[in-house]
Amino acid sequence: MNGYPREQIENGHSFENIVGCCELMQEIFRLVKKVSPTTAPVIIQGESGTGKELVARAIHKNSRRKSQKFLAINSASLPETLLESELFGYRRGAFTGAHTDKVGLLESANRGTLLLDEIGAMSKHLQGKLLRAMQDGEVLPVGSSERIKIDTRFLAASNRELVEMVELGEFRKDLYYRLNVIEIILPPLRDRKEDIPLLAEHFLRKYHREQRWGDPWPWKESAPKSLSKPAMRKLVKYRWPGNVRELENVIRRALIVSSGPVIKENQINLKGPVLLNISGRPDLLSMRYRDAKKIVQSQFQRAYVKRLLSECGGSVSKAASRAGLSRQGLHQMAKRYGLK
Repeated sequence: MNGYPREQIENGHSFENIVGCCELMQEIFRLVKKVSPTTAPVIIQGESGTGKELVARAIHKNSRRKSQKFLAINSASLPETLLESELFGYRRGAFTGAHTDKVGLLESANRGTLLLDEIGAMSKHLQGKLLRAMQDGEVLPVGSSERIKIDTRFLAASNRELVEMVELGEFRKDLYYRLNVIEIILPPLRDRKEDIPLLAEHFLRKYHREQRWGDPWPWKESAPKSLSKPAMRKLVKYRWPGNVRELENVIRRALIVSSGPVIKENQINLKGPVLLNISGRPDLLSMRYRDAKKIVQSQFQRAYVKRLLSECGGSVSKAASRAGLSRQGLHQMAKRYGLK
């Protein structure tokens, strides 16, 4: 592929389907190998599309629990009552429609690994129940008075900084420190541009194999397609708001629409320039609306109160009167952001 040898993917630049040659990713590979054999909880943080679940699966696959179940649940995809039932299970008659007992994921993952994806979306009530289960090694199904012993390894993933959510009062501090024995932070693709050629080659090979096995003549050999130099330059220059997941989709589409052995620049379909640098956070448009809104609001509140107090000589009463807020309300806001 025009100066990007395929051998690189097999030469220490790939780990459990996670591809990267940059030092940031090599350090993550080393950390995953160190933490995998332990039972320590791990928080995996990064923007949407950076591969958090891939890292979680790599940890499980290289652990002593690899022969047991790996289960994952997205905390943002379910309402609170349903999420509670999925996690903790329930007993028959616990609520209307509970006609049989249901085993929850915490119990199902016993001796295995459970990934709590988008854990920041979990309610404070469920955060408290989860903390109790982790501390005691026991789970209490909904509608039951009998606790069940569990030995489950917990991994958590979030596209928001959990420490920021703790500071804003949106995430329990005690649960954060219970989970945060090891923290793995995945860089956005725009910060690891040297990995783009390698990732592009990885996806070219992956979907070449997929297309070949879908062929009615699967024994017919054909070489994977390559990218022209202008096509590769186009990929490297792009900022990738959707990160690795977006790159994967772009390569897959290019393979489908191209007819020759080389993918040309005009066959790389990108969304074009998008204004992503809202509030100094280029990842905001890849977040859920509610999460992005909270970040923007907190940034505005902090900047507003800081400027207001400065102009009012630090007088909370004067600043509150000028802003049309109660003195107590402004004081609490200033305290929340560490302002004096």
